[in-house]
Amino acid sequence: GSALPGEFEDQTMTITPNPCRDILTIETPYSLSNAYWQVCDITGRIVLLGNNCNGNRQQVDLSSLVTGQYIVTVTDKGRRYVWKLMKE
Repeated sequence: GSALPGEFEDQTMTITPNPCRDILTIETPYSLSNAYWQVCDITGRIVLLGNNCNGNRQQVDLSSLVTGQYIVTVTDKGRRYVWKLMKE
């Protein structure tokens, strides 16, 4: 594409399913390189963290989390992507 490194305005990263019961999948149309993700509860406390993510598909096991609302953040090349997530 025509995007410069670090510019992904025209591309989308998705998390599925949402709401989620156990395995959350983060998918990107481009390959991540040393990215990281975190899942925070509504108070902002980090409850799950993944480092050194590469490739265009990450799977996150949410089965240890209690039912409720969370914030999922993926940071890649200095850019943050944020979603609200409902854990069933």
